[in-house]
Amino acid sequence: MSTLKDLKFKKLLYSSFGGAPLLLSLWNRFDFSILLTQSGIFKSRGISTWKLAFLFVVGLMARCNSCSQIVQFYDKESLLQRIFNEKAISQSAFSRFMVSKFRWDVFNLKRVAKFQEEEETRLVDGDVIALDDSLIEHNHAKKMPFIYRLFDHCSDRYVNALNIVVLHAFKSSGLQYPLLYSIWKQDNDKNPHQSKLDLAFQMLQQLRGQLTTPVKCWVAMDSWYYVRSLYLGIEQLGFNWVTRAKSNSTLYRKKKIRGVERFIAIYPEVLFKEATPVFSFWKKKGIMCMKFKDIYVAIDEIHHGQGKLKEPLLKPVNAVVTAYQEDDKKTGKSKQIIALLLSNEVEAKPETIVQVYKKRWSIEVFFRNGKQELGLNDCHSTDENHIHAHLSLLMVAESLVRFAQWKYNENTDMKEEVTHGQVVALLFHTRCEVLAKSKDTIQVYFDTTAQRFASFFRKYWPDYLRMKWFDCQENGICIH
Repeated sequence: MSTLKDLKFKKLLYSSFGGAPLLLSLWNRFDFSILLTQSGIFKSRGISTWKLAFLFVVGLMARCNSCSQIVQFYDKESLLQRIFNEKAISQSAFSRFMVSKFRWDVFNLKRVAKFQEEEETRLVDGDVIALDDSLIEHNHAKKMPFIYRLFDHCSDRYVNALNIVVLHAFKSSGLQYPLLYSIWKQDNDKNPHQSKLDLAFQMLQQLRGQLTTPVKCWVAMDSWYYVRSLYLGIEQLGFNWVTRAKSNSTLYRKKKIRGVERFIAIYPEVLFKEATPVFSFWKKKGIMCMKFKDIYVAIDEIHHGQGKLKEPLLKPVNAVVTAYQEDDKKTGKSKQIIALLLSNEVEAKPETIVQVYKKRWSIEVFFRNGKQELGLNDCHSTDENHIHAHLSLLMVAESLVRFAQWKYNENTDMKEEVTHGQVVALLFHTRCEVLAKSKDTIQVYFDTTAQRFASFFRKYWPDYLRMKWFDCQENGICIH
């Protein structure tokens, strides 16, 4: 028989964000603290702004919806407090940082330029730049200069939202990360604003300026962006483009009629009818596509003067009809969808065109992950500077999550690959126990749920725990 002694209560230090040292290691790898300072985002008093920016990225992954929740989360996290040398952070200091008028657009450009300096993140020939826009619902500030009553096609209802245009990179190695964003403002015949097409072209120009070499990337966009001025501008920047043709897009086919070459105007449905019998005989799985030769698009106005018809200036395009299965939202049954893909790269194989356009879906996944896991819809501030800070730091958080996901999946097979949500919830936002063995050394104990990331921990776990402006391992706290 064993004798029980008197009860003793011991205060154990737990942390729900055990991946903070890993996140800090990746943060320092891309020098985000220095980039913030170089962009003019530095403190006038109090705690450093790059420390608050890192804490905000942590708060996004912990699904804290406001500055007050982030400060409350920080006060409970012993591991985070060790990173900040146990400094007290007030809500007023955090809120003042978020609403300050900083040049977040300069920081975003410097972030993209930094990625182009790294071999693993640099854009090279054949990489895809996905272009699209999304609505961010914001029902707390109806009178803000860029909040409008817009129709959300996903929920089939009108919402008060801001509309952002985003560029998203998808490398051939599998790495994905967001590039740039712009907020669309409506033209009310008072102050002329740029359209979403203008914003997209402007961001592509900025991206071209950050590339160190003349890279030939693909720009994948949906049918809404299939506008003559945009795709011609993309070609002038040295990029290739791939898009889905609209149902009423006018194409031209070269044919010989009575020995004379003529251009006959056709619509995509003509090509659909020609390709449908071929698809019906294809029983094998995979991508079904069919390339059509001698297809042209007009690059100038057809009508000129007083209704006088002139011969349009045409250019050849790569026209590929593809078929894929899609689930019907109403019935839930799978149905076959036939689409016409167009590209300026005439010599590209049809399979290449289809694969490039399929990567356009990565930006839709970014919007979904941002709203479900990083709080893209959770910014309820009525200050424009706060919204820009929220969006810019959210793209930093997404870049770090995507890099960690890609690095882990790089050395695993397809069955063991981790998802975006698993990286956030099981790698970074994971529970651990913190034991202070001495003043300068702490021990961190993780649960078995983090054991699958052991190789990633060994590679990126820092030797010292300290929030620093530059990479220096002196006077830090050793962690094991």
